[in-house]
Amino acid sequence: MNYPDNIEEKLGFDRIRQMISDYCLGTKARELVNKMKFSSSFLEIQLLLRQQLEFREILQIEGNFPSQDYLDPSNKFNKIKIQGTLIQMEDLLDLKTALRTVFEIIGYLNKLDQDKYPEICGLKNDILFPEEIYKQLNKIVDEKGGIRDKASSNLSKIRRDIQRNNRDFSKINSTIDKARSSD
Repeated sequence: MNYPDNIEEKLGFDRIRQMISDYCLGTKARELVNKMKFSSSFLEIQLLLRQQLEFREILQIEGNFPSQDYLDPSNKFNKIKIQGTLIQMEDLLDLKTALRTVFEIIGYLNKLDQDKYPEICGLKNDILFPEEIYKQLNKIVDEKGGIRDKASSNLSKIRRDIQRNNRDFSKINSTIDKARSSD
């Protein structure tokens, strides 16, 4: 069946799309919502309704769905694609945070009853998760966004040397202060 070009406006689909977009927690979700188009396909509508009903039930009954730190890591991946490129610490932390959220979502979906929520659980099969990058980021970056001492053997040695030098400096400083106070 042919529909007029302005069918979305006539049906209010454009307003519904905007309301859904307003609830999105991340830019990538907003992009996906903005790409949504009116459909008259019974099978497509039926699938989307099943997904929506399952997800609503998950949120209401199962609870604790990971719902924070929805960052879009795609631009971070683009930055590090080029060999020899240095990534800023803030970008590295954002990348780790975004990947942690995806990791938590996959873990959450794996714990759900696959038979009870087949449509939502099936969506995890479409997720390409760079597990090795996530593991490496966890080895390098701590929870506060700092570089771990064990990120590399050289860094570990440098930090030990700095701590030793600081202790030595404190001892020398203390000795000088004692000498001054005894004068």
